[in-house]
Amino acid sequence: MKIKSIATLILCWAIMGATACSNDDRIEETLPPPTEEEDNTQEPGDSIPPQTETGEWTIINQATEGRGIDVVFVGDGFTQADIESGKWEAAQDTVRKYFFRWEPIKSYKRLFNVYAVPAPYDGPSLHGGVAKGDTIRSRMCTYTTYFSPESTDKQAIFEYAYENSPVKEQKGTPKDMFVALIINTDQGWGGWCTSDPFVDREGWGRALVPFGIFYRFLYGMFTHELIGHGIGEFSDEYVQSGKDDEVFPDDEMGKQFYLKHQKEKKLYQNVTFTTDPNDTEQFLNPAWAEMIRRGYRGVGTVEGAVYYGKGVWRATEHSVMVGNGLFENYNYFNPVQREILLRHIYELAGKGDEYSLDLFFEYDKRNEAYDQHPNETNLP
Repeated sequence: MKIKSIATLILCWAIMGATACSNDDRIEETLPPPTEEEDNTQEPGDSIPPQTETGEWTIINQATEGRGIDVVFVGDGFTQADIESGKWEAAQDTVRKYFFRWEPIKSYKRLFNVYAVPAPYDGPSLHGGVAKGDTIRSRMCTYTTYFSPESTDKQAIFEYAYENSPVKEQKGTPKDMFVALIINTDQGWGGWCTSDPFVDREGWGRALVPFGIFYRFLYGMFTHELIGHGIGEFSDEYVQSGKDDEVFPDDEMGKQFYLKHQKEKKLYQNVTFTTDPNDTEQFLNPAWAEMIRRGYRGVGTVEGAVYYGKGVWRATEHSVMVGNGLFENYNYFNPVQREILLRHIYELAGKGDEYSLDLFFEYDKRNEAYDQHPNETNLP
């Protein structure tokens, strides 16, 4: 059993959960799976004006089909001088480079609205971190020498993203909006995802992920946090240090909690509590079960997930939600994770009733080589 290092745990404190998928305002036309030859990747610099005033939003990508899945990148710590010097533009280039890098987000780029907007800031630079004993405050966060913002005003961040992007005018509600707070720093601040699928919080979007946009380890922030926990509603799949032989608790906040929300809200479907794909009471992801029955690309059950080494299983040894070590394997979404993501993408785009497992298998032909080398994708 691989044990995630303490350093990685610090990077990946994820407060799991997300709201249930919305099927409102469905669009009737059918979106066929993109062809394998299609490559919608934008080059850095496309569609970005030379300068953007504080508070003005930029369109990084515009949905051309469906109701548009809204992802808003809010900049914190960018002064007007940073904007005029091109630093905010560089941050947007980084968003372009990483957000659409991985399947199935890459092939379904046409269903996403991606915006960027800097929040007003006139304080000292956050780039090199904060000196010991100092405190720097923005309108949304309090920064100290700690790895993450000492306090984050989640309500203010969601509200700012909603009020200062096209989401308000186009949707009239923030409830399906994803927000990333991209901080003007090279420090590893952030590394978590927060959302609340159990309480209807007025003014909240689906998920919030903060991170330093110039930090050297960005793969995990985009894959594990924003795409995995946020869009995929995944549980963590790693085992905490010292829990290799501990059994996942069978109580109302353990196994019963997960089974309840897997069944009722379709959350956490990347983990299971049985190795029997025909056990419909505990194996609650039918697509994963079908992959096992088909012998699909190494998908099975690997014991150890959600911090415990025993009594809970994941689909593959390696994936973005496992890590397997500091900076490792944050580049690989396994077939079960890709299927969950694609299903959520269709639902969020208002096309859930067009989705099927057969559509996934047809789409997934392009990822065969990717699945043959799941542990050879360790670029930081």
